Amino acid sequence: MLNNKFGWYLISCIFLFEGVASFLGYKVYFKYSGGWKNVGYDYSLYITIAGLIIGYYAYNLKEKPQKHTKCPTCKETFNYNELENGKCPYCKDVDTVDIEEYYKQYPKERDDK
Repeated sequence: MLNNKFGWYLISCIFLFEGVASFLGYKVYFKYSGGWKNVGYDYSLYITIAGLIIGYYAYNLKEKPQKHTKCPTCKETFNYNELENGKCPYCKDVDTVDIEEYYKQYPKERDDK
């Protein structure tokens, strides 16, 4: 979840909501301290600032482009980031090929879809 911007934005919104709500006097739930409690302005300020920092981080987060590869033996498509050393998990010793290069080598397979 935290590999993309959406997850970080979601956490930022939760922190901001909790900070503003506690600042306005609403109770905040603390699991290990016995339930809903009123908190001071210092907690409200800290949690709001944390939400703003996380939101700023999410805004500046650069997502890695996903590179897709295909195994020439079993014809399965994979996300390159999930592979170990670019090897096919099913064929073990077979190197996967970038999807664009694969379809340049085997143009008939693109037409079969």
